[in-house]
Amino acid sequence: MKLMEDVAKGPPDPPAHVKLRPWDMPFWDGIIAQRARDDWTEVDLVVAAQLARTQADFETESLGLEHEGTTTSKGLNPRFLVVEKLANREMALIRTLRLAGLGNASDVKERRRLERQAESLAAESVDSEDDRLLA
Repeated sequence: MKLMEDVAKGPPDPPAHVKLRPWDMPFWDGIIAQRARDDWTEVDLVVAAQLARTQADFETESLGLEHEGTTTSKGLNPRFLVVEKLANREMALIRTLRLAGLGNASDVKERRRLERQAESLAAESVDSEDDRLLA
């Protein structure tokens, strides 16, 4: 029952005190989809938001670096160091999220599998309800 309630609530939103920009949201969605809703703590959501911003910034800076090149007439492109720092930050944030007390890895996978199954059942229920309304 708890699983169906979580599915009905949808994925968690970013904490109100953490600002995510519109272009951060695809990264947020991808990060949040990695765990069952019930496995996210408030602190984890803050770290997930920081990770989403970092990934969006990494993408932007990487594209700039690709366009400008690694070196300039004055030597190493400063953007290269920014990209490197963002990559290091991303890895640190990912490690932080994985170290959170989620329990046994197989339990986490099973909870996520059950949540996806519940999401699928909920979607099927909506589809069949729409079919009844059309009839």
